[in-house]
Amino acid sequence: MPVDEILIHPAPGVTWVAFLADGHVVELWAEPSDRPSGVGGIALARVTGKRPGLDALTVRLPDGEAFVKDAPKVDDGAALIVQITRDAIGPKRAVARAAVELVEGPVVLTPSRPGIGLSARITGKARRAAIKTAVQQQVPDDLGCLVRGDAGGGNPSDIARTAGVLVERWQDLLRKAETEKAPAWLAAPPGLEDRALRHAPGAALRSEADAHLLSAALDTVLDRTLALPGLGVLTIDATEAAVLIDVDLHETVGGRGLMAANSRILEAVAGQIRLRGLRGTILIDLPRMQKPSDRKVVEAAFLAAVASDPSPVALLGWTPGGMLEITREGARRPLHEILWAATEPTQSVRFAAWQALAALDTAARRAGEVPARPVLEVSEDVAGWLLGPGAGLVDGLRGRLGALTVRGSPTCPRSDYRILSEI
Repeated sequence: MPVDEILIHPAPGVTWVAFLADGHVVELWAEPSDRPSGVGGIALARVTGKRPGLDALTVRLPDGEAFVKDAPKVDDGAALIVQITRDAIGPKRAVARAAVELVEGPVVLTPSRPGIGLSARITGKARRAAIKTAVQQQVPDDLGCLVRGDAGGGNPSDIARTAGVLVERWQDLLRKAETEKAPAWLAAPPGLEDRALRHAPGAALRSEADAHLLSAALDTVLDRTLALPGLGVLTIDATEAAVLIDVDLHETVGGRGLMAANSRILEAVAGQIRLRGLRGTILIDLPRMQKPSDRKVVEAAFLAAVASDPSPVALLGWTPGGMLEITREGARRPLHEILWAATEPTQSVRFAAWQALAALDTAARRAGEVPARPVLEVSEDVAGWLLGPGAGLVDGLRGRLGALTVRGSPTCPRSDYRILSEI
């Protein structure tokens, strides 16, 4: 289902982005203020190590390290221009590429891949020739340019003008690289709003947040189990190696009934994979089907369900044990990695702190719902985070409210909070 609206909701410590299709949240992003996504940023990196046999490097970025695949042959310590393509997850480094791409609308400049390429969706010999000729006049022979299919109805001169702007941008980056000392950003990562609009082109930004929609989506994401009315229950466990999804049916069915149930289950699985931002290898333990023809029908249902997912999903087939194996690409960190710490099986300290501050912030926006000198009472570990790493967030909210005290209570559960008064 294509996204038609984007809801961006800033809260203390985190900005939530909900992608809506026909009024339903189909994808949810969380962007921590202390760890924003670096995807799309272009850096002058410092080479720190080689991976013999893999044509890969590790490089130092202005913020952390990255793994560079298909890297050119350079010496340790050399400076290298790279573009971040995937955020780091847990102990794994971010992923970057040396083949930088600059994008503006339907035009993609590929400095490391010379030549002009046009999407097959741009039809008509005369039209293709006009676009190619116009673009060639703007792009030097040592650079490359791709024109995507959504440029089909555009004016060739406008397309060429966009390509020229990208060439100037690339030349500016090269000039900057000559004066900067690695590691340094040549082009900072795009802002959250820009990334959201690129992720869902054509969608409209909604100016007002819908607290109910966000709350309902978060409740779903935070649950390890998900009930499917009339079908059964999904249990979703994200590990470092793979995501495991177990399926329990409410009742035993067989034959065509089982095939139909599994098809409906996989439609729900596709929705949860996208909503939670899961990526990498995903194994789905469906009730076993014996007929190869039934498996084909179920596979087709799944592929239809993921067709509108902006992140590529590949169906690898069935394991010897009968599990369906898929992979999903994704540049961002999945929600579970942001909302929970790796060592915490339940709600993380940071996420609980976000929730408490957001509740106080929401109450402050409603006249008369916050006392003159508010006290935010939370669990002791959440209070420790708010008075330490989260102190800047507290100070910001205190500046808006005029006063704010954070108090830790041994009787307050981590998932709870209380808004009290000093007076």
